[in-house]
This record gives sequence, structure tokens and C-alpha cells, in this order.
Amino acid sequence: MMACMQSAGMFSICTDANHYTANATSIDVTINNYHGARMRYEIHLQLYDGVSWINTGYTSGHLLNYVVKKFALAGQRQGNYRLYGKIRYDDEPGIVGEYYTPSFRVDR
Repeated sequence: MMACMQSAGMFSICTDANHYTANATSIDVTINNYHGARMRYEIHLQLYDGVSWINTGYTSGHLLNYVVKKFALAGQRQGNYRLYGKIRYDDEPGIVGEYYTPSFRVDR
């Protein structure tokens, strides 16, 4: 089971699990681009601290088809996390989409 966010026919952002045990070393994130144009992405790993979501990790780049990124779990706290993504396509530079995955659990 994965925590996934999909935009119909455009892209998806998915983790490799929806629960990470204390033995897990990373969260593997797959970003798929179905649109066909080059895409710029910014992905934040966010922890819910009981009041709000705080950024605990970040990655960014460009892709045409797909990419797999890793967020190391060393030093991360136990709790509920999510991914927050900002997506922009090169052929539509004025449009930036903001998306969230469902939350997932990290045990330490």
C-alpha cells in the first residue's frame, strides 16, 4: 500500500509504503509525469507536530518521464508525515499546482 496523489492524466507522486517501521531507512518517492512536457517539481517531506505541518526534508528537479527520490529517515521523528508537492510544466510556465499525499506513519 502506498500514499499516492494523482492528477488525472498529468502526474502522480507516490511513496513506497504508507507505514514505515523503526527499521526503515528511507522513504522512496516515485514521481511519474504523464503530460509529455518537461516538468519541474519541488517536494517537501512534512511532519505533523500536532498543530501544523512542518518541513523536514526537500528535493527538487526536472523530469520528462519519471524519477525516484529518497528521503533518509535517519534523524526524523516518529509521527505522521505527508508529501507536499509543487508542480510546473515547461509548456505552461504560469501555472503552478500544489498537491498533498495522504498522510503516512513513520515509527522510530
